[in-house]
Amino acid sequence: MHGLAPMVPNPASAGTVAQRVAPAAPPNLPRYRFAPSPVRTVFVIGPPRSGTTLLSFLLAGGPNVLSLSEPFRLHRVFPRFGIRWLLRELRRKHDLQGTPPAWHANDRVLLEHLRGAARSNGMSTLIIKETFRSELAWANLGLLQQFVDGGDPVIGIIRHPYDCAVSTLRMFRLWRGVVGELVQFLVPDLPLFRGDEDIAENVARTWNDFATWCETRELLLVKYEDLARDPRATLAGVCTKAGLAFDPCMLDHRHPRGPFGGIGDPGVMTRPARPVSTKSIGRRRRLPIALQEILSSVCAPSAARFGYAL
Repeated sequence: MHGLAPMVPNPASAGTVAQRVAPAAPPNLPRYRFAPSPVRTVFVIGPPRSGTTLLSFLLAGGPNVLSLSEPFRLHRVFPRFGIRWLLRELRRKHDLQGTPPAWHANDRVLLEHLRGAARSNGMSTLIIKETFRSELAWANLGLLQQFVDGGDPVIGIIRHPYDCAVSTLRMFRLWRGVVGELVQFLVPDLPLFRGDEDIAENVARTWNDFATWCETRELLLVKYEDLARDPRATLAGVCTKAGLAFDPCMLDHRHPRGPFGGIGDPGVMTRPARPVSTKSIGRRRRLPIALQEILSSVCAPSAARFGYAL
């Protein structure tokens, strides 16, 4: 399949997350607006700035889809008032009913609340996008392994390390001064970097950890570059592997989306939708040689296995 690379199967993967939890239903599930029915859950995972938000946005264009961007990280790192504000905005914008409460320490209970929110709004598909994090402050490998072990489709997306680094540098440079102080107030656990070299080292470690993680699990993998260059074929392939119906409207940026929200790439979350393009591919020239060397020293062997030259 164009743009898709199946990874090594994980023989330990069996059952669903719900089956691995005590059989009693979580408390305080929302009241259903429609009769409960199975909700197909699809997880999108990738390193920071790799295109996870874009892919979950495109999938949100399908019929009866609720797409949430990083709901678990939201509940882990945002203060409760910030979560309440984001949930309120999501409910107001999309006229949602029965969205999850503003705080849940138990990831499995939260997952059932998210599925319940999809059912209560008549949605047949729930897309959950979470960014792969291996750094100590935000590490979520246990959560992501639960997704893999649960038996629901898990889609990995990966992007050239240089492009990930350029995008990350641009984002954190915007978060300096007054803007940085505001972001730090809203997200107290936001990582602080000493400079561009520190950012490049963080990108390199996270990217390499994700590549290693992918290689030891059965994971549907899509390259950001394939999605940008041939979005129709690549997205159709993702939908087939994930058991979703492909709709050409997913690629029409003017097509109204179903409920889509959370935290993620500001260019996708807050700005007017734009067509998928190749403009953000091949940004090596924007990366100083010293930073290229940092990425190459850490990522080169793994990148080569994924077809990226450093």
